Amino acid sequence: MKFLLFLKNKGYKVYCWGVTPSGTFENAVDFQVFPEIEVNKAKKMFNNKLENICKEYGFGFINIFDKLINQDYTLKSEYTFDNFHLNNKIWTSAEKELLKSGIFDK
Repeated sequence: MKFLLFLKNKGYKVYCWGVTPSGTFENAVDFQVFPEIEVNKAKKMFNNKLENICKEYGFGFINIFDKLINQDYTLKSEYTFDNFHLNNKIWTSAEKELLKSGIFDK
């Protein structure tokens, strides 16, 4: 946080990017310990907390999490090629949010 405040005080625009949802990688035993839905609920809470912190300190916050999940907190199939890794289709949502955020404004 100190570094982000340092940058802001130097006149830089500071933005934080929310974490993206997880899918289920069926061949990885380690990822089966925490079910996809529970992980994504935790990530949603993390993003909410991060957004509040960003507001408190005057940082921008960019988040596409909600666009990538279904109502049951599973990763939407159109945004993954193997139900775990995100594919290039997320960039359409990301681009819209980046432009909307004003990050490229002078």
